[in-house]
Amino acid sequence: MVKPSWGCWLWRWLSWSLNALATMRQLRRACDNGTFPIMHHARQALKDAGYRLTPQRVAIWEVVRKGGRHLTAEQIAEEVQGTLPEVNLSTVYRTLQLLVSLDLVSETRLDTKHSYYEVAPEPVHHHFVCEKCGAVGHFAEELVAPVTAELLSKQGFRAGSTRMTVFGLCEECAEAEGKPNESCLGGVAG
Repeated sequence: MVKPSWGCWLWRWLSWSLNALATMRQLRRACDNGTFPIMHHARQALKDAGYRLTPQRVAIWEVVRKGGRHLTAEQIAEEVQGTLPEVNLSTVYRTLQLLVSLDLVSETRLDTKHSYYEVAPEPVHHHFVCEKCGAVGHFAEELVAPVTAELLSKQGFRAGSTRMTVFGLCEECAEAEGKPNESCLGGVAG
């Protein structure tokens, strides 16, 4: 087996660096001249909060926005590194926390091990997760409204925001186990 020479390694590194630099320049130009039309509200939110729209932030936002599903930070980092190989996981986590704090991205715990991220939904929705197959579904804020109203009327607690994830079995998994899919109140879910 022939070992690559020092010059070969240098050439590979230089080639990789120039490609990464070109990609960063393209993203920087897109950030500066506003050619990311979907970014207008994210751009404005970052600007209003005193943050710059960096190529790393753009790439992370684009992965979350185009993901169309709940993504872990690791999945986001893997996709971003396809465009910007030098972006590490800690940059992804910091950027996600910034985007969450600006209400551009929502963070959800769909299991005990990971946080999942998605573009902050309009209107707000909540999640249900099948503990057997991992299927994730959404339900509307209107189902949670009676709970927040009850908290206010009986406890004097004024809810600011709610995030709810309900765990159980989806219809298919419940049927496969031969059990009716009953709610915790004893009624049959319809």
